[in-house]
Amino acid sequence: WYQRRVRVGGMFGAEPLCSGGCIAIADTGSSLMTGPTDEVAKIYKAVGATPVSGAAIVDCNKISTLPTFTITIGGTKFPLTADQYVLKETELLQTQRPQDKTNM
Repeated sequence: WYQRRVRVGGMFGAEPLCSGGCIAIADTGSSLMTGPTDEVAKIYKAVGATPVSGAAIVDCNKISTLPTFTITIGGTKFPLTADQYVLKETELLQTQRPQDKTNM
C-alpha cells in the first residue's frame, strides 16, 4: 500500500461525504474501499444495504438503480457507477449473497 496524506471528499448521489475532507491512503493491493464509520453508514443507508461483519449486503437486482459514487481527490472527481463499487460474489455461475451460501 501507498500512504500519503491527501484530502478526499465525495458525493454519493446527492449525499455529500467527508464534506470537511478525510485523510486517505491508496492500497494498490486491494480492490476494497473503506472509510469513516459515519460516512460509510450514509452509503449503506442510501443503497438499502444490510451491514454484515464489517461489510454490507446489497440486493443485486437493485444495482442498476443505485446512485453514482463520486470521489474527489486533489480537486479531481472520479465517478464510480454501482457496477464499479459493488463487489459481486459468484458461485457455480450464479451470483449469491454471502448469507445464502451453505456449508457442504
